Amino acid sequence: MEFKYSPVNCESSRICFVQSSVPDFLRQKILNSIDSADEPANKLLLGAINNEKVLTSLFDIKDWHDYILLLCDKFNTHFPSWKNEVNLLITTIDNDGDFSLELDIPWVNRMKKHEYNPVHKHSGLYSYVLWVNVPYNMDDERKVFPDIGGNCKNGGFSFVDSHGQYDISIDKSWEWEIVLFPSKQLHCVYPFYTSDGERISIAGNVTM
Repeated sequence: MEFKYSPVNCESSRICFVQSSVPDFLRQKILNSIDSADEPANKLLLGAINNEKVLTSLFDIKDWHDYILLLCDKFNTHFPSWKNEVNLLITTIDNDGDFSLELDIPWVNRMKKHEYNPVHKHSGLYSYVLWVNVPYNMDDERKVFPDIGGNCKNGGFSFVDSHGQYDISIDKSWEWEIVLFPSKQLHCVYPFYTSDGERISIAGNVTM
């Protein structure tokens, strides 16, 4: 499977992730899964988001599993200290080091204006977030609070740790981009203000 990806941040940072553009052949399958999702996921999640659904049909697609597991492999290649940490965990649990990675069932967030996701972390070893539709531009969002000091975080996605945070300015330019990161990494999603459309994203975890 061929796809574009890039590691972000350096090995010395506590905040590291892999970013990738979702391959074209997967996109319609993902859209079909979103359209067919009808099981609420709200009680399993922390977000202040009214429309959250389980994506059972996406979980059943082998190409999706293959893609996410390849991203895990790319992460390990570029951030070997994390791979060593995972190996240490595995040998602690299983002296034979016999394990495999498996995807949990993902979910879709259909976020409306003013909704948000507070600082949280996921279960498992790896987690990912994919942005399918983003109904606003960052230039417009910055105009909502023109006198704000520092960078505008409206609609943004941020990784957070004890040393600070790494902000990603999510807007239309991020459609069909995905980031994969260690599940223990704290992160949050800020509300947007300038569109009545839905910001559609998919998230999920990879477990041992």
